[in-house]
Amino acid sequence: MGPLLSVDTHSVRLMPNRIGYELDRFEKAFQARDHETVIDLYRGDFAPELANLGADGFERWLDAERERCRVLVTLALRNAQRTAEASGDWDQTCLAALRLVRQNEFDEEAHCALMRGLCMKGDPASALAHYKALRDAGWVGEALKLTELAEWAGGESGSRFLAVHEPAEARLSGRDDQFRRLTEALRSAGPVPVRIALVGERGMGRNLVTREFARVVQSAGGVVQWLAADRGEAEVDLAEALGRHAGKLRLIVIDADARDWLNVDAALRTEDPSRTLIVGLSRSAAARQAEAARLLDFVLTFDPLDADVCAALVHQGDRRCSLPQAAASAKLSGGNPGLARAITRAWISHEHEPVGIDGDMEGGRFAYERSAEVRSLVGHQLEPLSPGERELAAVLTVLTPTSRAHTESVVAERSAWDDLDRLKERGWIHSIDGVIRLSRLLAGYVLAWKLVERERARIHLEAARTLEKGNLSARSTAAGELAAAGEHSQAFDRGCEVALEALRAGRSPVAGQAGRVAFECAASGRDRLSAGLLLAEAELQRGRFRRATAVLHQIAATADRGNDLSRVHLTLARAATAFGDPFARGLQRRRLSEAREHATDGALDRAMAVQLRVLEAMEAGSQEDRASAFEAIRRTLLSIATGDARYAGIWCDAFRLLFNEVARHQTRSEARLLLERSRYRLGHLGYEAGRTIAAAEFWVAMRGAHLRDALELLRTLPGPPDENRYGCVKLNNLGAVLLELGDFDAALERLSGCQAMDEELESPEADRAYALLNQA
Repeated sequence: MGPLLSVDTHSVRLMPNRIGYELDRFEKAFQARDHETVIDLYRGDFAPELANLGADGFERWLDAERERCRVLVTLALRNAQRTAEASGDWDQTCLAALRLVRQNEFDEEAHCALMRGLCMKGDPASALAHYKALRDAGWVGEALKLTELAEWAGGESGSRFLAVHEPAEARLSGRDDQFRRLTEALRSAGPVPVRIALVGERGMGRNLVTREFARVVQSAGGVVQWLAADRGEAEVDLAEALGRHAGKLRLIVIDADARDWLNVDAALRTEDPSRTLIVGLSRSAAARQAEAARLLDFVLTFDPLDADVCAALVHQGDRRCSLPQAAASAKLSGGNPGLARAITRAWISHEHEPVGIDGDMEGGRFAYERSAEVRSLVGHQLEPLSPGERELAAVLTVLTPTSRAHTESVVAERSAWDDLDRLKERGWIHSIDGVIRLSRLLAGYVLAWKLVERERARIHLEAARTLEKGNLSARSTAAGELAAAGEHSQAFDRGCEVALEALRAGRSPVAGQAGRVAFECAASGRDRLSAGLLLAEAELQRGRFRRATAVLHQIAATADRGNDLSRVHLTLARAATAFGDPFARGLQRRRLSEAREHATDGALDRAMAVQLRVLEAMEAGSQEDRASAFEAIRRTLLSIATGDARYAGIWCDAFRLLFNEVARHQTRSEARLLLERSRYRLGHLGYEAGRTIAAAEFWVAMRGAHLRDALELLRTLPGPPDENRYGCVKLNNLGAVLLELGDFDAALERLSGCQAMDEELESPEADRAYALLNQA
């Protein structure tokens, strides 16, 4: 770090570039979305010891700063809770929710997340105890989601408890806002009529809310009239209904499309409309047309419910329904409680339980084929679709999940942009981070089921041909589409080709995706071996050592004695070294020594030799043995040849180990000398060596604490084109040094480019630019 004070004959000054502030680290971590660091750094209010200093302006600033920090840590905790919940990590969900509750005891969402996490990890009794404590505190009566979760927990634990809510509100769970707005319209009913459209799909709760509202009108002395949908007589019926009970409070309920709202407008001009509310059950397109023509006063939209709320409602409505059934039906229905209940009724009557990865789709097929109620609800969703929209919806359903990230290019090839936009408008699909997802899963499955196998294969092949024209990521996805089409031989060839190219370019996530497809499509033991080695290399580059080891153990049985088996043991030894397991290192060292005797390839033999020396250095007991082992690695690195690029990871691991040893126990000059002597030989190894050299250069530059020299050194570093992670690391290092020097504009420019490149390269979160910046 260097000195913190500068002392000369005239003054003593602090060195601001040498001082770090936790608040700066806190803010930078939040900007980098490093939420774990944000949570760890926040240990209470900002500057709690600064209080009652008598300076009003300073006190106001201090209060605002404390509130800002509280908001940032709350957002970080909320993100951590939702991420843990989405991944099914209920222990972390409960921990994050508990910290949110301690942060703000009136946070209803946090209380719900805590109770939900306790239920899902198998502890409904604790969830129920938490609810009772809140009930005793006196504010549960307004928290309907908490009451629903408590009823769920009570059902799971077999306990009974007193629910604190109004009887009518219990039946309107998730639709309280719509009910409240209807009651507000009732209070405002006077000489001018009120026209309200309830917009939503069947099963979304419009009829339930309307019936409850009708009871309120009747209890206030009003009259309720239900008019059947009959286009020919609609105007006559309305005029007749308006002519009755003049002067009394009236609620008229109709099924209304755009033409019906025109009839309502005509009838209101001829009859006494005072103290009248007209509620129409409409579709979104009809309501938009009527609203544009000023035929409506209010539009209340019944959007899909949150999946957890929908599942709780389903489970609460029928105790025979299991929790997996409730969750699966809520997901399949797209948050439509009526459809979710119909699905579970079909499952329960036929004793069906969705199990496994494909359980949702198979459960949806089961319910659709065996339930007229499900078919009527889903068919209603399909009715407004044009033939082109139906075809596109089926295509989107059939595509593999990874292909939906490239849906725009697939759709462009099919000339279906208008159909795509209309599906978005109608709520059929939505987009998260550019990946198109189906909002109406079950309806999409219905369309896909009607496709014959030949048509499904044609869709996959068309998508593959389109994706093959794209970048590495798209071509990797094309391999998956070929596999889905049943073209396993082509999928294997394309997967191996893309995986090899992606590894050379440093794009290990893409290499892993392509390698996995090739591994699953391998027809022979030889093919499985080559694909498995590519997949293991990709997982090692991403730091997934356990996954790499699992793949290698699967292919070890198919490897013939000789070079193939030697390659497997070499990669297993590398994984054991990276994972840091002493027992595994010793085992792999013995196996590698035995396998080396059967290796006939020169580059493979040299790679095994250097890996054995790495294992010897890591297991050396005395200082003398350790020094001897590292000296052997130093001599071996001087023999790197062009043919060794096939095993670049082995050689780079050896250099990193040696460089770290020199950096820890010797001077900066010695470390730099080692780097300069090894640079030429490492240059034969391609991308992996470039990344290794960049890390070593940055250490040397920063260790010297001469930031100007470090900046000049980094600016002159040679490197391959920007389409790799080496160029990304170089940009990040430049940004870090510029930030230390106070050149914020230049640092922001470099780091923005680095962030964009990280996203383009699909870098793992741990390797993103801001994580390296915070460390620097």
